[in-house]
Amino acid sequence: QRSKSYSGSSTCGEHFSIPKVKQLSDGTVKYLVTWHEPGQQVRRKWTRFSSFHALKDKIKLALPRDVAARFPKRKWKLFVNHKRKHFVEKRRTALETWLQQAADFLTAGTSSDHSLYQQHFHHFMTWLGKFTAWDATP
Repeated sequence: QRSKSYSGSSTCGEHFSIPKVKQLSDGTVKYLVTWHEPGQQVRRKWTRFSSFHALKDKIKLALPRDVAARFPKRKWKLFVNHKRKHFVEKRRTALETWLQQAADFLTAGTSSDHSLYQQHFHHFMTWLGKFTAWDATP
């Protein structure tokens, strides 16, 4: 059974989604990450895969092995076309799943090492602090 997260819902991860991807003229791919807690404004940010990778490197020791292993592997651009729609969509869904599961674990506070958990939770919250509020009403 899951612990309650700081938002009062049964999971924190369900508040995260990556609904869009855009490709810039230079070929850079950015993902729109949204964070919407009930009763709060939607917060969002456009970010690159490298931002997720940096977050993963900072929090991976606090995550269960199966969650940490679900992070999408880096692929060399020499061998994989990062602009292909199939590749971008597969990576988007994998990042969304990983982010939801990491958020669930980190906000549930279930780590056996409290100091390790606090340190990694801090990294996660710092990453979230870079989101900007956005009024989602049409």
